[in-house]
Amino acid sequence: MAVKKAKKGSKTSSAAAKPEKLDYNLSAKKIAELENSFKKTQKPELLTQIAELYFSIGSLEPAFAFFTKASTIDPGNYSNYKGIADCLVITQRAEEALEYYRMALNLNPEAEIVRTSYGHTLMHLKKYEEAAKIYEEGLKLNDSGEANNNVGVLLFETKNYKQSVVFFNKAVEKDPKNKNFRINLARAYFRGEKYNDAFFTLHAALKVDPGSAFIKSQLSAMGRHLSFSTFSQDLKDALIACLNIENIEHHNLSVVWLRLFLMDPAYTYIHKLTKLHNYDDFKGEADLYKICALMSDDFCAQALRLIYNQAVDYEIFLGNLRRLAGEHIGQGAGKTASSKDSKTLFKILCALAENFFVHEYPAAMSNAEEGALGPLRQEILDIGKNDPGPCALRLALLACYGPLHKEQAEIVALARALPDDLHPFWKSLVALQIAEPLEELRLRSTIPALGRLQNEVSLKVREQYEENPYPRWRYANAQEDESKSYHFKKPYDLLIAGCGTGKQVLQERYMYPNAKITAIDLSLSSISYAKRKIQELGIGDVEFMQADILELGQLNKKFDFIACSGVLHHMQEPEAGLKVLLSLLKPKGLMNIGLYSERARQTVVKLRNLVAEKGWQPNTAGIHAFRDYINNLPPDHELRYVTRWRDYYSMSMVRDLIFHVQEHRYTFPQLDDMFKRHGLAFVDFSFIFPDVLANFLRKHPGPENYRNFELWDAFERKHPESFASMYQLWVCREEARDEILAAPKIINALEV
Repeated sequence: MAVKKAKKGSKTSSAAAKPEKLDYNLSAKKIAELENSFKKTQKPELLTQIAELYFSIGSLEPAFAFFTKASTIDPGNYSNYKGIADCLVITQRAEEALEYYRMALNLNPEAEIVRTSYGHTLMHLKKYEEAAKIYEEGLKLNDSGEANNNVGVLLFETKNYKQSVVFFNKAVEKDPKNKNFRINLARAYFRGEKYNDAFFTLHAALKVDPGSAFIKSQLSAMGRHLSFSTFSQDLKDALIACLNIENIEHHNLSVVWLRLFLMDPAYTYIHKLTKLHNYDDFKGEADLYKICALMSDDFCAQALRLIYNQAVDYEIFLGNLRRLAGEHIGQGAGKTASSKDSKTLFKILCALAENFFVHEYPAAMSNAEEGALGPLRQEILDIGKNDPGPCALRLALLACYGPLHKEQAEIVALARALPDDLHPFWKSLVALQIAEPLEELRLRSTIPALGRLQNEVSLKVREQYEENPYPRWRYANAQEDESKSYHFKKPYDLLIAGCGTGKQVLQERYMYPNAKITAIDLSLSSISYAKRKIQELGIGDVEFMQADILELGQLNKKFDFIACSGVLHHMQEPEAGLKVLLSLLKPKGLMNIGLYSERARQTVVKLRNLVAEKGWQPNTAGIHAFRDYINNLPPDHELRYVTRWRDYYSMSMVRDLIFHVQEHRYTFPQLDDMFKRHGLAFVDFSFIFPDVLANFLRKHPGPENYRNFELWDAFERKHPESFASMYQLWVCREEARDEILAAPKIINALEV
């Protein structure tokens, strides 16, 4: 049984072949069979197969031993020397590996799999000229997709992105069915700031492999970077494909979807209605069934369910549509509608109910709507399950005003009893508004508490997130990147201090697939949400606990990684929390922290001051009053800028953004001082906007400048919005910095 060492068209960051994790028990059984066969036949190829199986399950010592023994008996088999080299690379003996790659290549110069791994290892050792020679020879021997891809990888690694595009394109032309060549091409376009080309290249890669979770996640991630000035049907088709994919972050498509929607002539009628904020004006122009028919295609209906609203006009339009549908149903007008119109209205109301639920009903309802809810509930009970269609239609309308799981027990039971096959959106709505929240309530009793919550600020913070778990999410871009090195797959101990609703748990699991994760948070509501999501996705080896960071010393455990993003700046004394976390970090451990930027949040500071001045409380009424005030400001008012942010359109997000009970902010000099006080060194950014990074590196190229906080401070003064999503940093103990930087990369850091 031969085990492939490196996939054809290996990814740009690969330094050598990696063990492909197979079923350990099956492999062990096969190894025993092969060993018995070898004893009988003494065929050296059996030793090679045994070595490859050991390699496949990550047992590198026996793999190395069997490759070595096989090469002694059969010195003419190049696969044995490549296997020895692969084992050496993975165990950080790359220099020794080079000689074995040379031997393998001398035996078979046309073995592209050897040439690929050999060149990657040379690049890993920064021997780019030697790698170039190896790949140029390969290109002369065979002008194949693999050979062109290898040259492209070399150019990419040396940051010659435009040139790498040429060779990756040739690789795709030679082998159009190889998805990895297309992924490499997309990455080169992206690093060359050709974001549209990157997106469409990935879209083409997805057509090659429709089941690739990694391509799907990357396709969504690139959606936020798209730019265009005219309507594009190709882009619309690509966005529809993304919206019909589960387990990607659809909200990354929010801005591009909205811009394309507003350019699409197919929705001119709706565009006009979005400008009519006054309900009476809207009602005078609106045809309910015409609106529903236009919005029933996948481009609009799926977007309504899955992406965040990101425009005041559109949000008001949806509120007006809800009211129009309610009046229509309440007046009995729907009884004369055609079957097709009724089904379309039902579909849109289900999607609309998902939209309002996900955003947590940020817009206040009118007095007329509030008064109509009582009769609507009674009508639902009167109709009952004997007439499922009309009953479900009214339940979907009711779900547009509040979560169904909070309704009286009879209504909840009725909704659950109606058939799922009324429409896929109905099934999704019942799961979202009833089954999932009830499961979270059940899970609360399964989560242990650590220590006592005593800090006054911590108690207030917990209260906020009990009422508004943050962030609410359905799908996430968290798929394992096949190009990550073997070192990411070690059984690390990982602490997530402030896991919230669990999105980071998922991301860390895919970053470190074999890690044992401990996830803690103040809020039981948030942890219950997190545990439900993690269980739904089949993620194991995660321990959830309710705890304050200040109590974590009771864990009596040390961690390889500690992630604490967006948490410390909400503590009464952030450095007290940092000190506790450092006491749990192994000597050579790494910590990922996210902290607010003083300069990036100046608009937020003004908004927080406005909230304090007006006396708006951090509750539904206060947030509604705040949003009404902002919505009515002139379009050019400086505070209206907040309406460009996704957070503005969700109750939990706007509360976290503007109404938080505690907030600290930092500058680069303050970060530098804090790190020095605690003996910490900056290692890398874990996230930074691509255009910000490119802009900085154009002015200050090189790793030394990249890690210079003085330069970053000067840069941020000129570009204050650079860190709008927080400073997101990897740090370690000062004494471990050089060793960590020299070791194989084991963090989700940027390539500089």
